[in-house]
Amino acid sequence: MSDPAARPRTPAALAIESQVVATDRGLAECGSWAFEHRGIVTLCRDAVSVAEIAARLGLRPNVARVLVGDLSTSGHVTAHPPSFDAARDVPTLRRVIHGLRALS
Repeated sequence: MSDPAARPRTPAALAIESQVVATDRGLAECGSWAFEHRGIVTLCRDAVSVAEIAARLGLRPNVARVLVGDLSTSGHVTAHPPSFDAARDVPTLRRVIHGLRALS
């Protein structure tokens, strides 16, 4: 994958609730990658949020954001931002809190 020293900052627009989907290119090329990148692409055969990627792979949320940003920049996944303001959507916030409690 990309050289971390040359990595651009992950855009703030990549929200933790962004949905991530693997591209055909990502699925075709991921077999020889390190665990994290391969795991993200494999997990994202169907749309998965950045938060769920972090939880399922045991990554810190900001680490997952950076890795997804790398994969998106290289064309191996596509990240779709939420179409609403999740910070103001009370039912969504309650579901997130419930999900986080279930993880602990």
